[in-house]
Amino acid sequence: PIQCAEFSADGSEVLVSGRRKFFYVYNLAGACISKVQGILGNSDKFLGAMIPSPDSSMIASLGTCGNVALLSGKSKQWVGE
Repeated sequence: PIQCAEFSADGSEVLVSGRRKFFYVYNLAGACISKVQGILGNSDKFLGAMIPSPDSSMIASLGTCGNVALLSGKSKQWVGE
């Protein structure tokens, strides 16, 4: 089930996540869906709320036990905590 859906700052993408290790990125301009299969470097069992930064360069993702992972807005992969 969908737990969180957030538009990117520029409105071109929608990030959709639930209590899974993966999430989806809906590209509204290109009308395509990408499944991001896990986050390299992050050992959380699931991804919760995902919040993009105002300039879309980073995404904060709430994980297990309150961990917050920082993802690259471009590659959608882990850059830090």
